[in-house]
Amino acid sequence: WTLLSIEQDEEGEHQLEAPIEADPSEDGRMTDRARVEAAVADVLPEGVTHAEVDDEDAATALAKARDLSLADQRFDPDVIDATVRRAVAAWAEAVDGDDAAFARVARPDLLGELLHPPGNGRSLRLVVRAPVVLETTLLRVDSEAAPPTATVHMRLRGVRYVEDRDTLDLVAGSRDREARFDGTWTLALDGPDDAPWRVAAVLDDQAAAPSRAAGS
Repeated sequence: WTLLSIEQDEEGEHQLEAPIEADPSEDGRMTDRARVEAAVADVLPEGVTHAEVDDEDAATALAKARDLSLADQRFDPDVIDATVRRAVAAWAEAVDGDDAAFARVARPDLLGELLHPPGNGRSLRLVVRAPVVLETTLLRVDSEAAPPTATVHMRLRGVRYVEDRDTLDLVAGSRDREARFDGTWTLALDGPDDAPWRVAAVLDDQAAAPSRAAGS
């Protein structure tokens, strides 16, 4: 066992209510990993581009992704959802723990953008605890980009606040109450086999900017 992170008492209360995973089959991360592993085994033949098999008449981004997944399972919406869940969990882990998991599923320069809101240099830190992905919506799939991209809007729930790293003063949000918040990320299909989609851009700051009224 290695020490992963340390939470204040009020921050760690969610651990007492989190579901107990007594068996690996109860761990949703195992299902996500298996789904991604199967998808990576069924990709386009060498020399064929995604734009060639794209249905330009697809009515929605979701329909486009499903159509592309017939030729390349990495476009399966469930695989994209799995990427979002993994990246959100890794984001929370990186708040005061190891950032290696986030680096595996996102471009390195994004971590600072997500953890340090604008203002006062890097003294402000965004803290997210036990975030849960409530819903994801595919907004756009670009098969002609190199690499292909998928833009996803997320609805999240969790404890989220901004603190001054030097004084630990609460700047915004609440340390002991959950809040719902949104975010929009662009994923790029340029990652390793165990994480083919990676967070390539953060398109808004709703997920990183709680209300400045403490307790909101």
